[in-house]
Amino acid sequence: MKYIFKNFTVMTLSLVVLALVSPLAQAHLMKAQHGTLNIFEDGIYMVLSLPASAFDDIDENNDGKLSMMEFNNQRSTIIESITNKITLSNFENNISLEGIMLSPEVAHDSSDTSISQLVILGKFSVHQPNQQLIYTNNLYGKNISEQMITITATRQSDGKRVVFELMSDDPSQGLSF
Repeated sequence: MKYIFKNFTVMTLSLVVLALVSPLAQAHLMKAQHGTLNIFEDGIYMVLSLPASAFDDIDENNDGKLSMMEFNNQRSTIIESITNKITLSNFENNISLEGIMLSPEVAHDSSDTSISQLVILGKFSVHQPNQQLIYTNNLYGKNISEQMITITATRQSDGKRVVFELMSDDPSQGLSF
């Protein structure tokens, strides 16, 4: 029961944050091309901001922009890409990202209403978070400035933090503290 309550609390808090940070707001949930991995006893929680251009075949009218309608129409395709291209493994098995939530972000520096970034929230259910794990991201944008992602991993039990960078030509990093 404690496990269910804790997960419900985390997901409820995440939904409240998403509701408060809508695309119309002038604040970002996460800096572009940055992410966090928060390591708890019951799993690893991820928040990651990726450029919309990282997702193939979701621009339905091929105008080079992602509209809110296209985002809504392609939500399942986006989630499938995330599930297949963002992984956590323990040398034996891939650990699936669960409870994926998406928050589209509109560029705030122009009058353009197209989506520039997608913030992804989810959880990797890891029963032994202290084991050697490998985090891999194979989703990068098309622009040269979108070819690197900075991740901050924090182990909550002792506050130890590791910052690393992933690039399209080197997309994996071992998580060891």
